[in-house]
Amino acid sequence: MKKSKILEYVSYIACIVLGVVLGYFEPPTPLDNYTKACDLFKSENYLQAAELLQKAANEDFIFAHKAQKLLGICYLYGLGVEKDLPECAKWMRKAAEQGDADAQCALGLLYEKGLGVEKDPAEAARWYWKSAEQGYQPAVDALCHLPQSRAG
Repeated sequence: MKKSKILEYVSYIACIVLGVVLGYFEPPTPLDNYTKACDLFKSENYLQAAELLQKAANEDFIFAHKAQKLLGICYLYGLGVEKDLPECAKWMRKAAEQGDADAQCALGLLYEKGLGVEKDPAEAARWYWKSAEQGYQPAVDALCHLPQSRAG
């Protein structure tokens, strides 16, 4: 009985592999992973969402910055992953470097407060400015309240 179950399982795996090779089944794309992660996130299934975001955030595709930002949020609040502020900052930086205004503003806040990175008002102002230049109002507001940004 045990052997038959093992053979059944091996046969099942072989069919899937053959289906992929022949093009009947395609592995999910980064966009598929991101879209599914968003649905899971909205339904508060954070563990599976974080797993798919991790896959999508490491790929080069049009919404990579969004996957990276959402993964950063997971690490910020401990949603589906252990709360890890340096890891949050890492993913926010990746999204911010791709021009995501929301992530730039969030990274500015992390530097302003010293969350996951060394507190650095000048670096905070730099990221707030990048975001504000795109018209992101929360970044404009943050600049108004950042003491160093008023000087000069």
